[in-house]
This record gives sequence, C-alpha cells and structure tokens, in this order.
Amino acid sequence: MTNDNTFALQFNKDICTQCGICADSCTFGAIQFNEYPEIDINSCRLCGTCVQACPATALTMKEAPKQTTPTCLTPTHGIWVLAETQDGTLAPVCKELLGKAQELSQKLNQKVEAILVGNNIKHLASELAAYGAQRIHLLESETLETYIEENYARVIADLAEALHPEILLVGATTKGRGLSARLASLLKTGLTADCTE
Repeated sequence: MTNDNTFALQFNKDICTQCGICADSCTFGAIQFNEYPEIDINSCRLCGTCVQACPATALTMKEAPKQTTPTCLTPTHGIWVLAETQDGTLAPVCKELLGKAQELSQKLNQKVEAILVGNNIKHLASELAAYGAQRIHLLESETLETYIEENYARVIADLAEALHPEILLVGATTKGRGLSARLASLLKTGLTADCTE
C-alpha cells in the first residue's frame, strides 16, 4: 500500500530501520514486509500493536480531528455486552461478560444491556435475560447471517451512536478483538484491550 494520508495508521519511510518488527507484531496479518512495511488497510484493525512495537517510531496513529462541539449531548445509559454467538448458541464469554457488567452496573447505577447480532437468533434473548441482561438490543437481519466484521461493526456503531452506552464490553475472542478495534475507530472512542479487571 502507498501511504494513505486519510488512514489513521501512518508510516514514515524516512525513519524506518527496515527491522520488520512491525510485521511480526501484527496478529491480523495486515503488514507485509518487503523492503518496507506494506499495510493492508482492509485487514488492519487499528489496534496499535505495530505502533508500540516499532523501535524507530516509523509507525504512528493519527488522532481523530478535534471537534468544536460535543458529539454526544445525551447522557450515557447502560453497561452493554456484545453477545457473541457460535453456531446459533451464545459463546461462553457472554456469561463472563454479563457477570462483569453486573458488577459495573452496581458501581455506576446503570442497567445491564446486551446486543445480539445475526439472523434467526431471537431465541437467545431469553438466555441473555437469564444471565442478567435487563434489556436486549436485537439486530437481526439476513445480511447479518454470515459474520462480516465491517457489517457487524457498522450496525453496532449506529446503535451505540443512537443510544449512548456508558460502557461496551466485548470478549477478547478472535472475532471480538478485531470488532472492538473497528468499533473504537468508528465511534472515535477509547479501547482498553485484554482486560482482566
């Protein structure tokens, strides 16, 4: 890829030492190293791992432009959990996240809410309620039957922009890692990855 000035991840060829550490550090395979790193913007999840790994600081992450007016004038509501599914069932991480959401909801005086995304998954709502979700946002469509990260990220981001959750918890699964980074980018918000507490 040539350096795309509109993409958040930027590469400075002039200070690159050609060590290849950036390509080795990318868990998504978004950086191929020939003479210099080549970043595939379609595979990159903007997680920042390569930026942290680069000893020459040749890779940087552009900040989102500062806004003069707040984007959210509405108070935030709810501790949200993204309810990941596997073969028509809830992924095991959902129960774990709902338990953590309940702890946070007591401290922050917020409701526990879940987002269920896919097709023919409405039956899983009762299971989420049994594990503590007080409100369930069902995003069900034939276009969401197959997991395509970009599609999932867009519908979840649209919902979050409309309803303003206090916190969105996403499992550190193969799907969750990429999706959470993409969501943070779309929502122009912070991301804390690999949390244990």
